[in-house]
Amino acid sequence: MRGDVINAKMPKAATTEAKTEPAGEYKLTDQTEVVYNGQPCEFKDVPSTASVIRIDVGPDRKTLLRIEFRSKK
Repeated sequence: MRGDVINAKMPKAATTEAKTEPAGEYKLTDQTEVVYNGQPCEFKDVPSTASVIRIDVGPDRKTLLRIEFRSKK
Protein backbone atom coordinates (compact mmCIF):
# COMPACT_ATOMS: atom_id res chain seq x y z
CA MET A 1 0.00 0.00 0.00
CA ARG A 2 1.14 3.50 -0.71
CA GLY A 3 0.53 4.63 2.90
CA ASP A 4 3.10 2.11 4.10
CA VAL A 5 5.79 3.76 1.98
CA ILE A 6 4.98 7.26 3.23
CA ASN A 7 4.93 6.16 6.88
CA ALA A 8 8.09 4.05 6.61
CA LYS A 9 11.02 5.37 8.64
CA MET A 10 14.30 6.01 6.86
CA PRO A 11 17.37 4.24 8.23
CA LYS A 12 19.27 6.45 10.65
CA ALA A 13 22.35 6.69 8.40
CA ALA A 14 20.24 7.89 5.48
CA THR A 15 18.75 10.77 7.46
CA THR A 16 21.97 11.96 9.06
CA GLU A 17 23.44 15.01 7.35
CA ALA A 18 27.13 15.82 7.49
CA LYS A 19 27.79 18.75 9.80
CA THR A 20 30.27 21.16 8.30
CA GLU A 21 31.45 24.45 9.71
CA PRO A 22 32.09 27.48 7.54
CA ALA A 23 35.81 28.04 7.00
CA GLY A 24 35.67 31.22 9.08
CA GLU A 25 34.72 29.16 12.14
CA TYR A 26 38.00 27.23 12.34
CA LYS A 27 40.61 28.38 14.86
CA LEU A 28 44.26 28.59 13.85
CA THR A 29 46.52 28.45 16.93
CA ASP A 30 50.26 28.67 17.61
CA GLN A 31 50.24 24.86 17.82
CA THR A 32 48.61 24.38 14.39
CA GLU A 33 50.98 22.57 12.04
CA VAL A 34 50.94 24.25 8.61
CA VAL A 35 52.35 22.37 5.62
CA TYR A 36 52.77 23.72 2.08
CA ASN A 37 53.87 21.36 -0.72
CA GLY A 38 55.05 18.86 1.89
CA GLN A 39 57.20 21.36 3.79
CA PRO A 40 56.42 22.97 7.18
CA CYS A 41 55.84 26.72 6.91
CA GLU A 42 54.11 29.66 8.50
CA PHE A 43 50.46 30.25 7.59
CA LYS A 44 51.31 33.79 6.43
CA ASP A 45 53.70 32.31 3.84
CA VAL A 46 51.04 30.18 2.11
CA PRO A 47 49.97 31.81 -1.19
CA SER A 48 46.31 32.73 -1.49
CA THR A 49 46.12 30.56 -4.61
CA ALA A 50 47.08 27.37 -2.71
CA SER A 51 44.53 24.59 -2.31
CA VAL A 52 43.73 22.94 1.01
CA ILE A 53 44.27 19.21 0.65
CA ARG A 54 43.75 18.08 4.25
CA ILE A 55 42.81 19.42 7.66
CA ASP A 56 42.91 17.76 11.05
CA VAL A 57 40.69 19.29 13.71
CA GLY A 58 40.62 18.92 17.48
CA PRO A 59 37.87 17.33 19.55
CA ASP A 60 35.93 20.61 19.54
CA ARG A 61 35.71 20.34 15.72
CA LYS A 62 36.88 23.95 15.38
CA THR A 63 40.56 24.05 16.37
CA LEU A 64 42.94 23.24 13.51
CA LEU A 65 45.65 20.81 14.56
CA ARG A 66 47.16 20.47 11.07
CA ILE A 67 46.39 22.00 7.70
CA GLU A 68 48.04 20.94 4.45
CA PHE A 69 48.19 23.06 1.31
CA ARG A 70 49.61 22.56 -2.16
CA SER A 71 50.13 24.90 -5.06
CA LYS A 72 47.60 24.78 -7.85
CA LYS A 73 48.78 23.11 -11.01
